[in-house]
Amino acid sequence: MLRYFLILTLYLFSTLASGWEDHALLTRKVLEGWMRRDVSAASYLNQSVQVESLQSFLWATKTTLPARMMEIETWARNREPGYQPLPKQLIYDPARPDCAKALDVCFEKALRINLDVPLRPMVYDPSGFYGRRRDFNRILDAREMMPSYIAADNLRNRFVSVPDHAYLRLADVIATASIQPDFGFDVYLYENNPSLFGKLYGFGSQPFGAAAIPYGSQGFFHMSSYHESGVLFLLMPTLKNTYPEYRAAMYMALSRFAAETSHPYWAALFMGWGLHYVQDMTQPYHSSLTRGLTYSSILTALVDKIRGNDKAFSDLTNIQANRHILLENIISHIMTSSKQDFDEYKLLLNANLIDSSRDNDIPGCAIQANYLRNEIVPRVERDASRYMADFHELLPTGYANNPEFNAGLFRDYDSLLLRDMSSSQRLRMSRELAPFLEWYGAYTRNCIRQYGMKA
Repeated sequence: MLRYFLILTLYLFSTLASGWEDHALLTRKVLEGWMRRDVSAASYLNQSVQVESLQSFLWATKTTLPARMMEIETWARNREPGYQPLPKQLIYDPARPDCAKALDVCFEKALRINLDVPLRPMVYDPSGFYGRRRDFNRILDAREMMPSYIAADNLRNRFVSVPDHAYLRLADVIATASIQPDFGFDVYLYENNPSLFGKLYGFGSQPFGAAAIPYGSQGFFHMSSYHESGVLFLLMPTLKNTYPEYRAAMYMALSRFAAETSHPYWAALFMGWGLHYVQDMTQPYHSSLTRGLTYSSILTALVDKIRGNDKAFSDLTNIQANRHILLENIISHIMTSSKQDFDEYKLLLNANLIDSSRDNDIPGCAIQANYLRNEIVPRVERDASRYMADFHELLPTGYANNPEFNAGLFRDYDSLLLRDMSSSQRLRMSRELAPFLEWYGAYTRNCIRQYGMKA
């Protein structure tokens, strides 16, 4: 039984590992709406910041950054259940000869991120504003942004490479950075993954899942098991080893450090990276691994599998994966559609993203006080218990409740799904999803207030 439970769990992790479909788009809309309504936010986010290379930042802070890195490590060891400590040989120490030879590689190893990801300056540019400027070039090859083993079909032509020392609007740096962790930052970090760096990082073997599947290894850094049933932890203790809070705390601490040491570009970049994990926790399929499933259905499927009947088990995992993918892509399709028929739904979702009426009702963004675990996930779970059943009910059976359908392979499935729904159904679905976008916006603004505007 345990063996098959693990198989089910690993399948869900590997299938559902990607977060919100388009962080850059959503974050940009949050920030634009905020700047229109708040003079202080506009003053902060409209600043121009000069691009600075990683090497320049590290050289300028080589005597002060190591202490901040150790503070982050100490916090993680003391506050994060299941945290695997940074190996001693990877501690960021520019005085160590091997580190001094390549500060950037040494720093990236201390962050324990994918060394195959190019950290070249870029900017999300949907309007073409930067692309019309001299020496800013549209990125046509996604390999300039991410490794070849990361899927990137929907990202082409939306980003622009940035020349050295150019100036960017701070809001654009944050929006761009908020999607970058999905470019492979957390892929192949385990010792049994097909990478050399994974064998150095000390995370051990990937707890479960196919070690060769890129996004399967990412799931443990982008999904939460913080409030799953004790039954799950009893069956698999390594479910506690999820790291979104660790990532958010690390990058937000680095953002504050960069601001304190007068490196505004890196302060904005680190902030955007940290926001990614905060925002992932507002996605209901990331705040809980078993969203929409009952333990009885899981156990029934597992018992059938043990008896030699795989159908219920396979059906359950396929349906769960389809629902997750459809939720994200429906929102993305509505938000980017030029169809007038979708204007009402787009306005509704946009209104919730930029609605700041509940910002003062939630505690300030104290990430190192286990903010993701104790604040964000419980709120999202409460809304999920109210709205997600209706969302599942609204999804046409032929698309979302059909185990023979594979949303990950079927092109334009979200467009066809929305086409087949009535206008009242589309409106109802938008209303069911709107609260999660409201949390996306609220926690994005709260964390920028705390780690940017107050830094």
